[in-house]
Amino acid sequence: MQFGDLPITRVGVGSPARLPERLRWLIAQVAERFGGMDGFKLAELVKEPGSPWRQARGDLADDAPSDAEIRPDVIADYHRRFGFGETSDPTPRQNELAQRFFDGDTDALAELFGATVL
Repeated sequence: MQFGDLPITRVGVGSPARLPERLRWLIAQVAERFGGMDGFKLAELVKEPGSPWRQARGDLADDAPSDAEIRPDVIADYHRRFGFGETSDPTPRQNELAQRFFDGDTDALAELFGATVL
């Protein structure tokens, strides 16, 4: 890990233009929702009860070192249930689209979030 638990001090290099347009849209949605939060607030979100981070660590203290894996299926399940703050149960269609995204179909995520034209 390049930064570990230290603040990220520089932006990575690369060209956003190389990403599919719908993935750029998703990144913009995430940046809009979470970009104004500082590291402390983001850490609070990650450490909420039931979060994948919390599930992987079990009873470990927040500041205890751990190399426990946060499994992708646990992350997928969590975001299927809660999305970007949605607390209602997803519809069967939302579940299908989320599964397609986690299987690698980035178009499904844009449809899930209601993008009309990308």
